[in-house]
Amino acid sequence: MDENLFYFVVGASVIIVAGIWIKLLMDNTRQEKLIKRYIADLSILKKNRSNRVH
Repeated sequence: MDENLFYFVVGASVIIVAGIWIKLLMDNTRQEKLIKRYIADLSILKKNRSNRVH
């Protein structure tokens, strides 16, 4: 009986950790996409600003 409880707790822990890990990976890719978009926007703004100065 104790052995079954141990395996159940270990299995549940593995599932929870895997779920958290997958969620963090998904958030990371979303943030990377946002960062790339903001960098592209900033480069356009910098280019426009440098064109106005000269």
